[in-house]
Amino acid sequence: MSVSALPGELQGRLAIRQVPSRYSNSQVLEWLHHIGYPSPDLSTFVPNLENLAIVTRLTLLKIPFENTALHYTVEKVLVTSLEGLFEHLIVKKRGYGSICFLLNLFLLEMLRGLRYRAYLGAGRMNRSQGLAPGTPILSPLHHGFVFVQPSPPGGLQTWIVDIGRGHSNPVRPIPLKESPDSIIPGSSPPEEHRLIRAKHPDSSFESPPLRGEWELQIRCGKITQGEWRTILHFAEAEYFANDFDAWTYLVAHRPPGQSELHQSNAFFSVYAVKEVPSKKKDDEGGDGSENLERWVLFRDQFRVQKGEEVEVTTLHSEEERVELLREKFGIQLGEDAVEMIGEPTALPRLRDLSI
Repeated sequence: MSVSALPGELQGRLAIRQVPSRYSNSQVLEWLHHIGYPSPDLSTFVPNLENLAIVTRLTLLKIPFENTALHYTVEKVLVTSLEGLFEHLIVKKRGYGSICFLLNLFLLEMLRGLRYRAYLGAGRMNRSQGLAPGTPILSPLHHGFVFVQPSPPGGLQTWIVDIGRGHSNPVRPIPLKESPDSIIPGSSPPEEHRLIRAKHPDSSFESPPLRGEWELQIRCGKITQGEWRTILHFAEAEYFANDFDAWTYLVAHRPPGQSELHQSNAFFSVYAVKEVPSKKKDDEGGDGSENLERWVLFRDQFRVQKGEEVEVTTLHSEEERVELLREKFGIQLGEDAVEMIGEPTALPRLRDLSI
């Protein structure tokens, strides 16, 4: 007999079991030190919602979403193993980040090391230009995020965290329920996020949506014209690292082609996103200390978003882009990075512009 889930619970009132992390305690501690978690001590750490919000925010501030390994290296491939990710993100201390599912796979194992009950989810991103109004245009299944059930042990309330969504990701845990009281603040006012139940627009099933189908939505003043826009569609199924292998291989090797994937996939372009503390005060008289600015580099455009206000700068040379990655994102590319990038993603070289 099926069991009806209460608001905030997985379908069937499923409990996530405690799974050992594939990272050691010393690696978890090194990550906590790296992101600036105060006085990390695994023996006293409480895997509750408050601490989940803290480590998610600190990780967003320290580790960027970026794909420079696909463009500014000889190999032009992503680091995908857990040990390789730890070396790349933490040990090298060169400001490197990674892409969506790899960042969230890394976070999943770190959360398990803190005794959180968690698993990897996957979803389809809205590919419509600028999150246009109307029916979302959904991508193949290739975005990863994390389902978490914080303490108390055995509690069924479930939250989603995502440190790899890029230019529109939630910056706080979001509860798995559709309710006016489950809308969460975004990076800076008026940005906010919510979950609603919704089926895939091309679904073969009759309405309503299947149990456990959701959309993550964003609303941000004039950017979304005051309306809710879909970012992601997902279900509650569990996924694993090797479920993403084919997609990772395709992106890493980028075979020639003119398919919709090649034309629309952001990873075929230089892409980086970083959240930074904002100096902008909020409209309700607060000091704005919780607010974040979102810095986005995509192709030749550098965008600074503060709530609904956006400033855009156009870059004109590869040298300028590499310097911006270093100065704004903290990504320390090799000295020969400018020579590493190839067509069609390269910007003009300074030497070419001076001719």
